[in-house]
Amino acid sequence: MERGMVILLTIQRISKQTGISVRTLRYYEEIGLLLPATKTDGGHRVYSENELKILQQIVFLKTLGFKLKEIQALLNNTWEWEASLNQQLAFLVEEQRKLQEMESAILGLKNATAIEGGLTESLLQKFIKVSNQEQDKKQAIRQKIFAASEMDLMSKLPGLQLFLILQQ
Repeated sequence: MERGMVILLTIQRISKQTGISVRTLRYYEEIGLLLPATKTDGGHRVYSENELKILQQIVFLKTLGFKLKEIQALLNNTWEWEASLNQQLAFLVEEQRKLQEMESAILGLKNATAIEGGLTESLLQKFIKVSNQEQDKKQAIRQKIFAASEMDLMSKLPGLQLFLILQQ
């Protein structure tokens, strides 16, 4: 459905294209997280590009472990689409790099175990050291992704302090 230059998509089409169920989209509307751009005369929900951008933010923040109430609080602040996509891309690239490092460390540990004839205390210590280095990197990534005001907001959200601690 087009209205001038604005493309409006039905809830069924959004669901089909994104893989997010109609029920979930209706729930997001019910809690005020994602409202449709408008409704047709017949009461059908339709969404514009703006709502799709918001939905993408919701999906991304959910993958980071945020709860819907926390996401709602974050989205109530002004969200810059281009900057957010750049930050998400940087986050994913960094996550890929970390996974490759972990894979390499595990393969090294596996090979060293085969050479040594078993798992030794020094090999375990090396692996633990590599794993612990990730804590500082995670905090640095969080600071790159979120502005200081967002970090401040997240520190005030109930339950998020535990999430941030567990991510370290």
